[in-house]
Amino acid sequence: MESLTNSKKDKNSIEVEISGLFSKKKIIFKDDFLEYRNKKISYNDIIGISYIAISTSINFIPVGTQHKFTLTTKKDEISLSLKKDEWMKLINISKQLIEPILIQHIVKQIFEENHEYEIGGVTFNNKGYYKNKFFGGIKEVLWKDEIFIPQYSEGCVIIFKEKNGGGKEFASISMSEENAVLLPELIEICANYFNYKNNKKHIRRPQNKHKKE
Repeated sequence: MESLTNSKKDKNSIEVEISGLFSKKKIIFKDDFLEYRNKKISYNDIIGISYIAISTSINFIPVGTQHKFTLTTKKDEISLSLKKDEWMKLINISKQLIEPILIQHIVKQIFEENHEYEIGGVTFNNKGYYKNKFFGGIKEVLWKDEIFIPQYSEGCVIIFKEKNGGGKEFASISMSEENAVLLPELIEICANYFNYKNNKKHIRRPQNKHKKE
């Protein structure tokens, strides 16, 4: 992971220049908030994040890749199309300054406030996570079960369910879905929280290859 010191910064802020059609803009990250185009957003007010690289083609011939990055609050949104190096810098900074706070808020909602939280059609609660079946009923994974860490794959986050001792695909969620990019860390932290409270077994990481159910 790129260190924050590799971005332009002063003692109390980090600046990332964003290319524009006619001029460059800046996102300035402070200790507790960011500033962009006269907007000031506290990290605690951010409720959603997404980032994804989308390949584009004409007549099946690749012509480039779009790098999207979005932050959302209850009242506002920052949505950017970026160059790859700018995109990577924002992801790196977000993973260190924004995502830990956002994950903490979600874990609190699930385990302390007993709320359900939905990401890309998968609902999380203090018992585990589930999704609706096409013909009624639900498929679920309980925190007391053996938990496998989600993986990124071709612009999606793959969530697993234990089957025959291995991790089988439970759901595939686009990284463009709000907070899908949090799922690897979120599920690991939720499982560890449940294990700590209930003295259960530890989670496992899935094999490099997985099979769909």
